Amino acid sequence: MFRIFGLDPRGELTFSRQFRQQIHPEDRDWVKKRFEESLRERADTFAEYRVLLPDGTIRHINASGHPVLNGNGELIEFIGTATDVTERKRAEEALRESEAKIRRLVDSNIIGIFIGISTVA
Repeated sequence: MFRIFGLDPRGELTFSRQFRQQIHPEDRDWVKKRFEESLRERADTFAEYRVLLPDGTIRHINASGHPVLNGNGELIEFIGTATDVTERKRAEEALRESEAKIRRLVDSNIIGIFIGISTVA
């Protein structure tokens, strides 16, 4: 977790405070809300959000969390996992850009062919 979030495990702040500070400002409120809902409802949570590293790098995170309850249904801990999916997100974006470029080329050729046919006829 420290590596993914670019945090120093020997840092002064607690991990939970460091973690909250690393969440991208545009994602922070809804991630907090989702976490609070998970605690309140005692339900698993899944989210994909961005993390802003100290050097300005943005990472995409796929996270899940599970509240652990005792026999009385009281929360005793919250277990979570986070996976850095930044490379997957980059590959998806590159694919979308490539598809859009191909679509533009095909459209321009079809239009060019159609215009050529129209002017010949």
